[in-house]
Amino acid sequence: KDPAADNGGGDEGNIENGGGDEGNAAETVNNDDLIKAFLNNEAEAKFDHIITDEDDYYTLDEMVKAQGDYLVDYYFGFEEGPEFDYSATVYYADIDCGADGVKDLGIKINYEIDRGEYSSEFVVDSFIIMVIDDELKCVTSTEDYYRSRGEFNKYGYIFEGGSGGAALWVENYRCINGKGENI
Repeated sequence: KDPAADNGGGDEGNIENGGGDEGNAAETVNNDDLIKAFLNNEAEAKFDHIITDEDDYYTLDEMVKAQGDYLVDYYFGFEEGPEFDYSATVYYADIDCGADGVKDLGIKINYEIDRGEYSSEFVVDSFIIMVIDDELKCVTSTEDYYRSRGEFNKYGYIFEGGSGGAALWVENYRCINGKGENI
């Protein structure tokens, strides 16, 4: 282990993938390395029915494009006229779902959908990506748009809510534990 690479968290960012015969060194998957590779578009994460209705694997850039294309189609695909374009700004942070000391990844993407002469629409999508079974997986997502809000904190605690009109407000709270389970 390279002491210069130690983030002060010890080995809890590693997942044992071992077994086999006694005396053989167990292979490890390092969360930091996988997350860094994903952020550098060198690795893919699994999106199990989160962006599309299928299991798909995306690099970060592919994920941003796939979600942007989905948003344009979902929100504005019914409109006649020119195709809408979008721009995206990506933010990310280390998070710790379930406060178990294992590094996870939170991603927030601000999409600005250019509707030409009409205006621009803003949609913010957030994703939680974890190392599960030795691979990166997106375990949940949430969205901010128009009258709805969705956000999470550094421990995977998620708030979602929104207004259905002048007399209706809905709130939902959930969390993602250290195993990636939606509680």
